[in-house]
Amino acid sequence: MARLLLLVMPPVAAAVLNVKNTDGEAACAAEDLRRRAQLQNKLAGVCEDMCREVKAYPNCDCPAFVKPDSTPGVMTWPELLDHMDNLAEWGRDSIKGWHKQASQLQTAKNATAKSLSAKSVAAQNSTQASGAVMSLKAKQLMEVTVGGFSSAPEACDYCFGSFTKTGVPPAGPVAPACVCMSYPDGAEHNMFCATPVSAAQYVKEKGGCLCQARDMESMGQTTCDPY
Repeated sequence: MARLLLLVMPPVAAAVLNVKNTDGEAACAAEDLRRRAQLQNKLAGVCEDMCREVKAYPNCDCPAFVKPDSTPGVMTWPELLDHMDNLAEWGRDSIKGWHKQASQLQTAKNATAKSLSAKSVAAQNSTQASGAVMSLKAKQLMEVTVGGFSSAPEACDYCFGSFTKTGVPPAGPVAPACVCMSYPDGAEHNMFCATPVSAAQYVKEKGGCLCQARDMESMGQTTCDPY
């Protein structure tokens, strides 16, 4: 029985030794990988400088390295396509904003028309009751102000092409006969389009100007003449 026990023991000891060797190799491999990662992180900041020193720039094999523009100042086809996509997205957002503004202006126009119509009916009923005869014509008075422009001519250009004057029905035009003006508001300029004659005095008091489209004295550019 004692001899049989001695014959069984050596294989068990060999198996335990093999397990220990395997665990040791795995631990060494993990430690080696950790040290390599530390070294790579330490050299990441100077990798590009080293690439320049060995004259390999811009073909650098550095972590997270982004090659510089190979055609500076020149728009390539891929760059042009990306730019067109950005413009299309900007255009859709702008159109949404214009539609919202046009809807608000149309609502204001309808409210003004209803108010004038109600006043005309009331005045007509009053004159008929007193036996007098009066002919009334409804006149539309409209003022539109939009701000945030960098210059007076820019505000004027927006006014000339806005839904207020040249909109497409039913969104516009809101007041095609309104006069385009502009006045300063801090560091910016406001567009002001109004039909009442008294609006010119209002703009004048604010240091504003009268918009001139295609001013031939300024090579056909839009200008704004001070009052």
